[in-house]
Amino acid sequence: MADRFRIDSHKLAYHPGRVQAILDAGDDWDRYRQLEPIYAEISTAGSCNHRCTFCSVDYLGYKRVFLRREVLQRFFESASTLGLKAVMFAGDGEPMLNPDIVDIIGDAAANGIETSFTTNAVPMREKFIKGALHHVSWIKVSMNAGDAETYAAIHQTAEKDFERVWKNLELAVKHRETNDLSVALGAQSLILPDNLESLDGLVSRARDTGLDYVVLKPYVHNVYMIQKGYSHLDYTAKRYMETVLTLQAEYDAEGFQVVARTNALSKLISDEESYSTCLSTPALWFYVSGTGDVYACGAHVGNPNFLLGNIHEDPIADIWKSENRQSCWNFVKEELDLSICRNNCRMDEANRYLDQLVDTPVLHKNFI
Repeated sequence: MADRFRIDSHKLAYHPGRVQAILDAGDDWDRYRQLEPIYAEISTAGSCNHRCTFCSVDYLGYKRVFLRREVLQRFFESASTLGLKAVMFAGDGEPMLNPDIVDIIGDAAANGIETSFTTNAVPMREKFIKGALHHVSWIKVSMNAGDAETYAAIHQTAEKDFERVWKNLELAVKHRETNDLSVALGAQSLILPDNLESLDGLVSRARDTGLDYVVLKPYVHNVYMIQKGYSHLDYTAKRYMETVLTLQAEYDAEGFQVVARTNALSKLISDEESYSTCLSTPALWFYVSGTGDVYACGAHVGNPNFLLGNIHEDPIADIWKSENRQSCWNFVKEELDLSICRNNCRMDEANRYLDQLVDTPVLHKNFI
């Protein structure tokens, strides 16, 4: 089945006006300054209840900080004037640990901003399900094994969390069905040597629980990470691709999708060169950390070259149009060495698309 969620691709084709604005802006800062971001990631909590062996933000220290509701209320009001369309709650820690999370979701909805979650779902209690699920577009649960023992080892947590997550997901599925909600519920797992044998159990249980999909994707190392255990993972070994394709062939069906990220996996295997400049940053999105710092890229949190401001101090509309963003724009264009960026980063496919339009335009484009 086709990936109707476009998880292994991009969705810029559905935002032609924003893409054209990037092309029109070119190297003119006054025009670039006015570009409207489509998407943001927000870390509502700096702390996390897990210590995953693959955590890409372990270097941030899991600070016990939370973005307060009143701060995010002001953020959403300002962001709506920027044309921001969607927010994913994820980031430095576990977003559902924020005690105000239900109200935060309501405030985003009140300002016309769609919301979603990447979460370990252990704290996804009934209060959240009943109070916020009707406002949420999708929830993707990080579930990196199909049995409790492997799950606990990879997530660095107690085995009881494994069943707690499935119980929470069962409640969410039931609430969705009872109330005819449109929220998509899915799980995702990295493809690791530690969990390969358990992925069949993960996919089959996700299907039986009533989830919409499972994403199987490769690990990608972040140069800032403290943990190095998977940094030299070799995906050229046939067992990785064979496993995900076998699971996709067996379980992909009407109403349930196995999103095998073969495109992302193939790019790691081939190690191909693609684009020379990140054209998505700082144009299409930004990241808000648990301390309120705004970064032009979520893969470079802590790097001062990407720091734009702080939402405790200034409205996001001002931060987005600030001199700091102009400095970041110049840095990305002229100095950024893409070798320090994550392979297959969140904007990789968007960058490949934009590169075709900006740096390698097609000839005779009117002969469609």
